[in-house]
Amino acid sequence: MAVKEVIHIHIGQAGVQVANACWELYCLEHGIRPDGIMLYNDAEKTCGSFFANTGGKVVPRVVMIDLEPTPIDEIRTGAYRQLFKPSSLITGKEDAASNFARGYYGVGREMIDICLNRIRLIAEDCHHLQGFIIFRSFGGGTGSGFTALLLERLVKDYGKLSKIEFAIYPSPRISPIIVEPYNAVLTSHACMDTEDVCFLFDNEAMYDILARLLDVPRPTYTNLNRLIAQVTSCMTASLRFEGSLNVELVEFRTNLIPYPRIHFPLVTFAPFVSPTRAFHETLTTQQLMMSCFEPANQMVKCDPRTGCYMSCCLLFRGDVNPNDINSCINQIKNMRSIRFVPWSPTGFKIGINYQPPVTVPGGDLAALQRAVAMVSNNSAVRVAWERLCKKFSVMYSKRAFVHHYVGEGLEEGEFKQAVHNIKALSNDYRELEAYFVIVTGASSGIGAATAVFLSKLGAKLSLTGRNVENLQKVNKDCEKSTSTFLVTADLTKESDIESIVKNTIDHYGQIDVLINNAGIIETGSIENTSLAQYDRLMNTNVRSLYYLTMLATPHLLKTKGNIVNVSSVNGIRSFPGVLAYNVSKAAVDQFTRCVALELAPKGVRVNCVNPGVILTELQKRGGLNDEQYAAFLERSKQTHALGRPGKPEEVAATIAFLASDLASNITAASVPVDGGRHAMCPR
Repeated sequence: MAVKEVIHIHIGQAGVQVANACWELYCLEHGIRPDGIMLYNDAEKTCGSFFANTGGKVVPRVVMIDLEPTPIDEIRTGAYRQLFKPSSLITGKEDAASNFARGYYGVGREMIDICLNRIRLIAEDCHHLQGFIIFRSFGGGTGSGFTALLLERLVKDYGKLSKIEFAIYPSPRISPIIVEPYNAVLTSHACMDTEDVCFLFDNEAMYDILARLLDVPRPTYTNLNRLIAQVTSCMTASLRFEGSLNVELVEFRTNLIPYPRIHFPLVTFAPFVSPTRAFHETLTTQQLMMSCFEPANQMVKCDPRTGCYMSCCLLFRGDVNPNDINSCINQIKNMRSIRFVPWSPTGFKIGINYQPPVTVPGGDLAALQRAVAMVSNNSAVRVAWERLCKKFSVMYSKRAFVHHYVGEGLEEGEFKQAVHNIKALSNDYRELEAYFVIVTGASSGIGAATAVFLSKLGAKLSLTGRNVENLQKVNKDCEKSTSTFLVTADLTKESDIESIVKNTIDHYGQIDVLINNAGIIETGSIENTSLAQYDRLMNTNVRSLYYLTMLATPHLLKTKGNIVNVSSVNGIRSFPGVLAYNVSKAAVDQFTRCVALELAPKGVRVNCVNPGVILTELQKRGGLNDEQYAAFLERSKQTHALGRPGKPEEVAATIAFLASDLASNITAASVPVDGGRHAMCPR
């Protein structure tokens, strides 16, 4: 097959130290000695992507850059000093002092032309350059600032060639640099439009993996870097060795990134087996794949079960059967804890390479017959961005350390722009997640229309109602677009209300939105409405709503969800002949406002819609015969400003809006959906 070259660029102390581990492993895999001499005659066939043949030896296609000399000096004097071309090791005389602005505006500008010239010389030696793989840290000055500057220039000079990053992301609790949140937010903002894919690693997650799975109680940076090298090697094996399903660099971008900004996939590797346990472990393909979905095996501290997968790229190497992979994928798709967005029906990209994994002698990982690296675009990564923004905001609220950045040429306004951009990124991920919604009274009318409307938006639905036949019809319409769960329930029974919440949590694991739609209407005045009738209306319209909301609230607090109650124009205007119904809907409105105020400090919104006359069977069930109902609808043309009754779909659209993040600043609102009836003079 034609060789397609890739240039590695290692930037800053973290990037250069990872280079040590990566090129050590690449040399072992390709049979290359530390001085660049090939041990086997046919090694040149496989190493052409990463190494250039200079006649007697091979030289890595690599540029290493640091604004201060110490890390690269270690390579110049280390075991692999004869492997690298001296001109590809570029150092300055003073570092960026952990300051993004210094790397981007200050000393970085003095180095950029030299670096681009060295990259150009290596690129000119390539016949079919695929792109660049960049290693750096988000937290350091050179890794954050200089990388942002370099990427801007690479985009200008090399257009659409792939630019893939492997980046050390700030850990939740471990940080070697106080201003790390500033650097990370500023570089993420600056590189948002210049990098194609950025694979994230955080030291804390890797420390945990080393201690828990690989029996390394006190890991060093060498341990961490070799772990990153092993993942990188597995992901790039298809670029270098033959296989049945090879994955090129551009395919990461094509298959993993649904939208340009959503380009921060999670990384997992399997198996994590130490040499001491290698003889006791016989891991099947299914076990490898299932371990990739374990939260504890992610290279960034977040739980993918709380988010939705948009795409998964599984890169196998070694002795793997494609049939085993396909059967396991089908099993994974049916698991409740692993959720995919509804608009990505395939979900998986597979790469299979025949070359078994190689490990460094005396390293932490055992040499096994098969391995897999999984990179997945999952909305749960927003938790890491939210965590970073919170740290940034705490420091910036006091303007701590800001003068260091301003003194190097960064305008203070860029801090606000950067954090705003990263918060927007977090919201972009949140919008991709499917919502889990309970809809009561979903067997007919507004409830049925709301269920169908939300299903088309990709919401996962728990539908409740008394009429099993109608509920199944609605379910059939919803299943065309999303997954649903049915709970037959009579809301006047406490045990049924309890089963709605319990069964929904058992099935979906969470509740994001509660839509209290179920209700009844009966005619009657103060002269002829009995207490039994009053109790029936209040129990169905108010008491059941109260109890269901009480039970769902703890779950809504966890997800920062929201509640939408379906009230009526009768709750905000007075009408004769439906006394108990008026009282019940006025209670729903007041209940909405009170609960909204109680839950607002905890991040849960509560609103209600107040429909006017809607074309449903509600009035007929309330006692009107066909003739009376026809007259009622005719009169509605006069009592509604728009001259017509409403449609259930119009109320459903309003409910969906209030339940979405588009209404994130709306709570305690009663929204009339009544064609203007609430504003009309009574007549």
